[in-house]
Amino acid sequence: MCNVHQIAQAGFDGLNASSLYDRARPTYPGPAIHDLLTYVAETQSIKAPLEVVELGSGTGIFSRLLLGPPQDAEPEKLPKLARLLSTEPSAGMRAAWDKSVLGAGYTIEDGKVEIVDGRFDHIPAEDGSADLVVAAQAWHWCPDYEAALVRLEDLSVFRSAVDRPGFTIQKEIHRVLKPSGVLAWIWNLDEVHEGGTPQYRLGLWRQTFDAPSFPNLFQPAEYKKYHRDIPVTVQGVVDRINSKSYIHLLPEEERIKLSEALREVVERGEGKKWIDVTQGIFAWPYSTDLYLMKRKQTKAYG
Repeated sequence: MCNVHQIAQAGFDGLNASSLYDRARPTYPGPAIHDLLTYVAETQSIKAPLEVVELGSGTGIFSRLLLGPPQDAEPEKLPKLARLLSTEPSAGMRAAWDKSVLGAGYTIEDGKVEIVDGRFDHIPAEDGSADLVVAAQAWHWCPDYEAALVRLEDLSVFRSAVDRPGFTIQKEIHRVLKPSGVLAWIWNLDEVHEGGTPQYRLGLWRQTFDAPSFPNLFQPAEYKKYHRDIPVTVQGVVDRINSKSYIHLLPEEERIKLSEALREVVERGEGKKWIDVTQGIFAWPYSTDLYLMKRKQTKAYG
């Protein structure tokens, strides 16, 4: 089984870290939610409410959008959900998810919503049960892309997909998806990449496409990009940086010094696009990347 990155495990597991993360991190643009869910619905041979598995669900920022799409997602045009199974390896994040999702009343009428312990390569879901497997702001943490796409277990089937003599593959994400299912990744971007963490901007996650099994299991990725401005304050920017796992692991004295230096830089910064000067609110540019991949119906896996 893939190990959770030690910085993510230590930096996100505390309740304080999880609460800050949920408060400081931005939500996702409605048009991206609209495009994702309509894309999945269009792949279905039988039109029915969607069964969704979310990987690395964190505090539930993306989960809440799936359960209650914003107005700019045109929710009246979106398919309904039958089930949302959110998986998250961090106990602290799961507790925050439980509070911000179930505790806030997000439900599915005549459906099921739950959070469980799970990893990229070990998804506690039935074979062929999901119309969509999605990871929001999470896939770059995956330490073994091959193991996440397929589960390495005993000996013999589909050896041509993986050049590892002696191993056989049982699909994992591919296993969980229905024959017409979709794998999706989505990221908000204003990331910096420091502290030895596999940040999205570094592009290490693109090794997924080079994993031996990927072209056998999934169609080439379809890519969409979205741009928007998010209203923030100086404190919001400071909180955003402090919500990073590797910053949270710094000694308190260092975090305080960093926050003070960052605050000074942002306050001094020129060229702000002001939304409300009296309230100290200005625009912070964000972009969002969405990748959509249809499952292949391989001969080995049906």
